[in-house]
Amino acid sequence: MRSESFVSFIKKVSKRLRDRIYLILDNHPSHTSKHSKMELSKLNLKLAYLPYNFPKLKRIEDELSLSQREVIANRKFKHKEELISAMKK
Repeated sequence: MRSESFVSFIKKVSKRLRDRIYLILDNHPSHTSKHSKMELSKLNLKLAYLPYNFPKLKRIEDELSLSQREVIANRKFKHKEELISAMKK
């Protein structure tokens, strides 16, 4: 993901939410670029960056990777409830 896409996505989310957003980020280049940091500083966000090689994150990434392969890949969900139901199965 490029920083422009990342920033665009965060801007869309922040427009829908009026409250302050707390965003926890890893150190992906799209999250740490000058462009991203500059644009995100203009929004009502509280940013927290995880340390490099954060061991607890590995388990989360493994689980999300499994979900991506087993549940989400090659499927389109019309509603979030369909996605939630598929994830629970």
